[in-house]
Amino acid sequence: MPAKGRCNHCHKHFDKRPQNPNQKYCLRSACQKARKRAWQKKKMQSDPQYRENQRDAGRRWRENNPDYQREYRERNQEYTERNRIQQRVRNQRRAKQSAQDSIVKMDASYSNNRISPGRYELRRVIHGEIVKMDASMVEINVISSGYENPL
Repeated sequence: MPAKGRCNHCHKHFDKRPQNPNQKYCLRSACQKARKRAWQKKKMQSDPQYRENQRDAGRRWRENNPDYQREYRERNQEYTERNRIQQRVRNQRRAKQSAQDSIVKMDASYSNNRISPGRYELRRVIHGEIVKMDASMVEINVISSGYENPL
């Protein structure tokens, strides 16, 4: 009798294949796509060479298909207009949040604002501009436990 498992994506029970006793996803197409996405996300986070290869492959594809975005927008005008409207809403929300964040709080506690050690994604932000591909992974470590934030 085959071992039973519960799919990490659809959460349905399935029979594990004997060749793969650690199987976590069932054989449904959507679940296999989810498995691949999860693998690729983990690989992008843990393997700098893979991440660089993916970035280079995307760059080469864009160089070989320079008119793709313009042609896509022409073929999908309803989607394009909907996206423009949603982007305006996001920009307005971001501007409103930015204005709220710029208010100085006299009773702010710096001890609550410490950044915990760990891995973070670092992105350059220019007011009103969205950055997608030029993000870097940084690791933050504690240098000294007695250091206080001078701000």
